[in-house]
Amino acid sequence: MKKLEALKKISELMKENEISVANIKNFVEAKECHDYDLLCVCNGKKVRLPFDKGKKLNPIGLFPFGDSFSYIELDELPEALREHADPDRLPEVGFCEDVCLDIKGVNSHLQNLGKPILQGEYFAIGKFLQEHNWIVKFDNPCTELSSDYYDDVSKKAKIRYCGKFLPF
Repeated sequence: MKKLEALKKISELMKENEISVANIKNFVEAKECHDYDLLCVCNGKKVRLPFDKGKKLNPIGLFPFGDSFSYIELDELPEALREHADPDRLPEVGFCEDVCLDIKGVNSHLQNLGKPILQGEYFAIGKFLQEHNWIVKFDNPCTELSSDYYDDVSKKAKIRYCGKFLPF
């Protein structure tokens, strides 16, 4: 009976905090499956390497989730207008929500590489109304990602690109 009670409590917490099964899956995979991988440039080719090996090479991206092909670029651009961002390379709000679940681990690895941590406001692509000026905010600690769209195109935010690396 304890298991059923625990599952009910977990279900309630998930509903209250808008946590999906996919969020939990990504979080568990990130914690259990690896110590993060890096996207590196070796001999002019992009390769995915374990963090400890890749940090000595030329890393350009961090994979925050186990078997996911999605990575976060290590460099970020300072606050700018949305028109200066490449919309095809901005992260989706859902991806940012997943990153928020393990922001401490992600930022620890970014710091280890001497790269800027995820903190503050960033442009993103919304789940809906994608053409709008979506901005997500990573707080420290990031217990819940805030996101909203702005009609005001003069609103500035940082730019942190992401991408997918398919090795085949």
